[in-house]
Amino acid sequence: MCAFFPVLYAGAAENVPTSNAKVAAERGDAAAQFHYAEMLRDGRGVKKNVLESVVWTRKAADAGHAGAQCQMGLFYMNGLGVDRDEDKAVEWLKKAAAQNHAQAQYNLGIYYAKFSDKEACKQAVKWLKEAIKQDYADAEYNLAKLYLNPHHPASREPDAARRAFALLRRAAAQNHAGAKKMFKELGREIKE
Repeated sequence: MCAFFPVLYAGAAENVPTSNAKVAAERGDAAAQFHYAEMLRDGRGVKKNVLESVVWTRKAADAGHAGAQCQMGLFYMNGLGVDRDEDKAVEWLKKAAAQNHAQAQYNLGIYYAKFSDKEACKQAVKWLKEAIKQDYADAEYNLAKLYLNPHHPASREPDAARRAFALLRRAAAQNHAGAKKMFKELGREIKE
């Protein structure tokens, strides 16, 4: 697994009964296709089959389903059921992110955060901020970490430390374990 993509699955929003999932998927309903793909990927109610999951996820993604597009990006980023291809991963994630899919936005932010050039930094901050607009706690936590990392260009933005603290507070309020821990550690550090 790619260390930069801790959230591997995009998650289906629709509930399709297990017995009807394949029938609905075969009728061309994108939400049903993605739901069936998730069942295949996870082995829920059907025999686990990642390669077949990729086929059904691709059908739903091609039909414009944001969750499926995000999942295709994650498949490519992690080389799960497909050859690892970061360019294709980013292409799929951007399609989902353009539909305001918070997890896709977050994963784009994390992807760009691993680079240290100025343009990649801008992209990392941009996509994490987009996910934050949707109260995505992992994005809040990771943007805070960028602001506090003295080796990352984001740390040189005006008021980076103050912004980081505010983001950690927001993520901690959503019960993000890492943010709670870091917030507490920073709180102790500030008091001492």
